[in-house]
Amino acid sequence: MDVSILPLHKIFGLDVQFRVPLYQRPYVWDRERQWEPLWEDVTALAQSELDNGVHPAPHFLGAVVVRQQSNPVGTLEIRDVIDGQQRLTTLQLLADAVEEAIREVEGVNIESKKLRKIVLNDDDIFAGDDQFKVWPTNADQLVFRLAMTDYDTVPEDLKDNSIAQAHAFFKSSACNWAQDEDSQQSIAERFAALVNAIRSGLHLVVIDLSEKDNAQAIFETLNARGTPLLASDLVKNHLLSQAQSVGLDVEALHFNHWKSFEDDWWRQEVTLGRISWPRLDAFLFYWLGMNLTREVSAQRVFDEYRRLLTEHDLGVQEVASSISDFAGVFKSLEESLHEDRTINDFFYRWQVSQLRVLTPVLLWLFSDKSGINLSQLENSVRLLESWFMRRMICRRSTQGYQNFLHPLLREVKKHKGEDVPAIIGEILSDAKAVNTAWPEDADLQSAILERPLYFQLSRARLRLVLEAVEDRLCDTNSKAESRCPRDLTIEHLLPVSWTQEDWPLEGNRFSRDERNVLLHTLGNLTLVNDKLNPALSNSAWSKKGLELAKHSNLHLNKMLTHEAVVPAGVSWSNEWNENAIQERGEWLARQVCDIWARPE
Repeated sequence: MDVSILPLHKIFGLDVQFRVPLYQRPYVWDRERQWEPLWEDVTALAQSELDNGVHPAPHFLGAVVVRQQSNPVGTLEIRDVIDGQQRLTTLQLLADAVEEAIREVEGVNIESKKLRKIVLNDDDIFAGDDQFKVWPTNADQLVFRLAMTDYDTVPEDLKDNSIAQAHAFFKSSACNWAQDEDSQQSIAERFAALVNAIRSGLHLVVIDLSEKDNAQAIFETLNARGTPLLASDLVKNHLLSQAQSVGLDVEALHFNHWKSFEDDWWRQEVTLGRISWPRLDAFLFYWLGMNLTREVSAQRVFDEYRRLLTEHDLGVQEVASSISDFAGVFKSLEESLHEDRTINDFFYRWQVSQLRVLTPVLLWLFSDKSGINLSQLENSVRLLESWFMRRMICRRSTQGYQNFLHPLLREVKKHKGEDVPAIIGEILSDAKAVNTAWPEDADLQSAILERPLYFQLSRARLRLVLEAVEDRLCDTNSKAESRCPRDLTIEHLLPVSWTQEDWPLEGNRFSRDERNVLLHTLGNLTLVNDKLNPALSNSAWSKKGLELAKHSNLHLNKMLTHEAVVPAGVSWSNEWNENAIQERGEWLARQVCDIWARPE
């Protein structure tokens, strides 16, 4: 058995094929948990090289276990993949997709050739499927072959396959990243940095077994349930050890500042991107981000903790008190309970949006150290909510949020009281880059009127928008305080399965294809207490509209047909068609712009 830490150009540099055995499961990695975090790691390495002019420290991606096969002299060297096939497959898809992106944008050049070297074996010697460095299990071979040969050859019926989607994601991301209009570097320079990051910046531990090694026993040992030390265990041990070395009462320090972490709540598993870890480790990660006001490595939490002590010259008592104090703030954020309705609404929308990158900023704002009162806190979270909700509706990327929010936090920490919301508003308003800009009303209106948000937003995020409009209507029209229920179903007003008989097209103004896009825009969506009976859902508007209003207490639905509550200046109560969808879309856009208003 040989164990080495190697970059990709060493792992895939020779003519070799890593074969995934038949008994292993197909490819299952996905965008949210694996592809996006990997892409963020790669671009962070590339950007660091562009910014600093030197190769950054390598990024560790974990371990793979392979076993040598005996093969005749002169034939292709084969390794069976015992553990790590998802990782190896993804890295091949990443490298090939970036190589395709380079060829399409820049043409064949030295950078594309560098990637082809780690994707394909020598085509003068090896042909057919032997050309691939990784060969997946049977179920994935067809789509892998097509995607790696040329993604455009993947037929439509296979493009929903995870392998095809991964290749498409990485290729699109590479093109967008290299052609960033806000970058100071050329496209060629950005592609070169990207290639360096992939070839030399990503490292794996390769455990290379000989034929005599018991592969199954090693696999079981690597994947056995164990109790390794957590980052929080290392921090605790270091903290108490330092306390003892400087003569502090270790038992008192533990009782006052650490004992509460022994509660099961802190040991419950939570997810951050592709990482699942105890809530206490997650808290320490965010606490470090708040203190360091820079990106913190989730894989090196303990190292970052020691760096914090050195950089800020912090004493043991000071650190223990800070951890204990901010733990209470973190718990209030996690439980999302507050007496103030504005803040409760913010908590709810922040949690549903899964915008955990905001946590270091929120830890500071909701702590006593921020020096702000309730009114100033309300104003601060309103600004942040408007910024991220507008960006969400406009389908703006979240990729640059860390690099944007850490400088914002640094500025916020310099101010107290009424200056805090002012500085937040100023920084958000001044953001001009595509990855951070605060969308204007025109951008928001365009997204609501033109985008098929039913497909582009998750159901939970889409509900946020409709719930907020209903809450606004409740505040305006109800004497008693009421709120929109949070467990409703999204319903199309003009049904997806419409028929010409019940839902005739309006002359030649709209085509069938135009209608099928328009019906997924916000103007055609509402909330219902339960999914409507299919017969009712697809019935003509003369019946469906009345039933919606009759069986729903929501203002959103009553105003569809009840003349007394239909907004002034609209005419959708008599019939429902493309004009009505656009008219209601414009009305909803005005509501959304007001709910998440931004400073002039």
